[in-house]
Amino acid sequence: MRQTTLAAPSRDIVHVDSPGRLRLLAFATVILTLTRFGAYWDLQWHWAVGRDSFFIPPHDLIYTGVAVSGLLGLSMVWCDGWRHRFANAPIPWGWLIQMIGAGITVAAAPFDDLWHRRYGIDVTIWSPPHMVGVLGARTMNLGLFISWALALGAISGFGGWAFAQWLLRGAHRGRAWKTSGRIEATHPSRGTV
Repeated sequence: MRQTTLAAPSRDIVHVDSPGRLRLLAFATVILTLTRFGAYWDLQWHWAVGRDSFFIPPHDLIYTGVAVSGLLGLSMVWCDGWRHRFANAPIPWGWLIQMIGAGITVAAAPFDDLWHRRYGIDVTIWSPPHMVGVLGARTMNLGLFISWALALGAISGFGGWAFAQWLLRGAHRGRAWKTSGRIEATHPSRGTV
């Protein structure tokens, strides 16, 4: 019986810092930025027009971005999963987390539609289905952040997870991420929401 041994992973196998991977990360960043723009547009749409249908342009932009982000995550996890199985390459944690976030956001859509049919238009954005969608969006952003940190850490030689921790500490100290606060806006006929 013939036995084969697996060699230790090399940069050639991992491909974390390859130009193609960096282009995919840049593409995912653009997609998630457009998704966030769609969320802001959605807020303005509902204030100006009201809730007319689920299939409005802001929702289309949001859920197209979420679908593309989830499919990117799935394809990267699928491809890297095969490499991990046969070459002991690292698991693409950032892409996996991004894919899970897209799943959470997609799961919030029918819940949101049911909520609006049952309880009508929300007075604020803080309804349970919206919070599930926000959780999914934050999870996708966290996954993208981890993917960038691992890729840039591999390029710099600093080490991916150590680089991610360093970036997170800097973001926390600089208050780059504000996780609490209240979103308020004044509408001519509805007052402050």
